[in-house]
Amino acid sequence: MQTTIAQMIALTSWGNALLQGRIAQSSDFYPGNSTFQFCAEVAFYALDPATGNWPSQPLARDPLAWLQQQADAGVDKLSLSYWPSGHTAEHTTSDRMAVGFVGGGGRWLLLTHFADGVDVWEARWEVGERQRADRKIWQVRYGQIARRVSAPASEVLALPKLRALLANQLTALTTFASEQKELGFAKTFARALDDLNTAAARLESSDLTPPGALNLPAQQLLAATETAWVFGGMGSWNDVGFAGAEYDSYCQLSDELFVLLTQALVLVANHNADFPRKAQKAWWQFWKSAAATPA
Repeated sequence: MQTTIAQMIALTSWGNALLQGRIAQSSDFYPGNSTFQFCAEVAFYALDPATGNWPSQPLARDPLAWLQQQADAGVDKLSLSYWPSGHTAEHTTSDRMAVGFVGGGGRWLLLTHFADGVDVWEARWEVGERQRADRKIWQVRYGQIARRVSAPASEVLALPKLRALLANQLTALTTFASEQKELGFAKTFARALDDLNTAAARLESSDLTPPGALNLPAQQLLAATETAWVFGGMGSWNDVGFAGAEYDSYCQLSDELFVLLTQALVLVANHNADFPRKAQKAWWQFWKSAAATPA
């Protein structure tokens, strides 16, 4: 899975856990989370609503400062939303094929929920200093692209239904890849299918969500999604070539898998988003000695 997506999942899941008082050690999230490993900057900006321009100064210079601001402003919860690109005469590449490129593959949006609507945030990733010894080459900026709008209707399936559909899709892809002698990918799809039923979920990104955030079915879904995410550049499932009827089957099976996996990631990110907030000392007091630098 691309880090651009993984980071938004982490922001949503860990952000909700912090808001709800379910975790007390903020440094486990930032800067400790693996999705920030190669980021020199993760800042938050309020874009000019008239022009869409980025201001010179951020609202918050890191995720912890931003979360504190959101809590002060009365945020109820965070949620992740995925908006497919749609296909027009100008946009003919499928999201499944485009996801391997920065900024491609549909729009992943972070929503902050208030009593009177949601604010919408979208990330922009840019390469900074390529030769850094610590490999922190990415400048990540989240822009507030809409304020207090109606929350989009959720089209994510319920977890049991999504698991069943994903199992069927992985079975079909395992068979297809085996028939086409793509044995490496056949093993990958079979392993993802096994992940859906493994008693102890085999998560590749153990810190994508906080400890205890996911029940076992959600952990299994995440593990299967991580394994089955074969979309990228050279050497990925997107790079495999077929012709004729096999190509048509490949496209249909792959595009349907991509849709199911994006839904699975949204479901995982938003799992426990409505957990009741604890009545206790303000959650951001844990951050007074943390690395957060308020804007």
